[in-house]
Amino acid sequence: MSKKYVVINTDGTNAFYDDAIHSTMPNGALEISDADYKTFFSDNGKYIFVNNNGTPKLNIQTLTLEQAKTAKELQIKSLLLATDHEAIKYAEGQLTTTQYTSMKLARETWRASIRSIEACTTVSAVNAVNYSTNIPTI
Repeated sequence: MSKKYVVINTDGTNAFYDDAIHSTMPNGALEISDADYKTFFSDNGKYIFVNNNGTPKLNIQTLTLEQAKTAKELQIKSLLLATDHEAIKYAEGQLTTTQYTSMKLARETWRASIRSIEACTTVSAVNAVNYSTNIPTI
């Protein structure tokens, strides 16, 4: 199983890294448990990691509608970013349609989730938008 990391930015936002995807981690990346990683993504916008003397701590937070939308959209966009290299390989003819099918479906689903989030008018509606964090393997 891969290791997960969080960078706690000075503005209070979090950036996530997975050593199965990222070969190097940025300065300040703190390892987090798989359970905390899953908890964070189970209810987007409800939790945030804070730095507790060099140890990441999961805290419950209250977000405005725009903050909740932004947080959830960024999480989904990180999945799109993590799979851009496969999309480029497909566009350049390095992958067949058959090889790329599951990745294409995942990316289309993530973009549809972003459109759903953009249409939300309440934080609870944003929280109700579900998506898979599973990145298909090719």
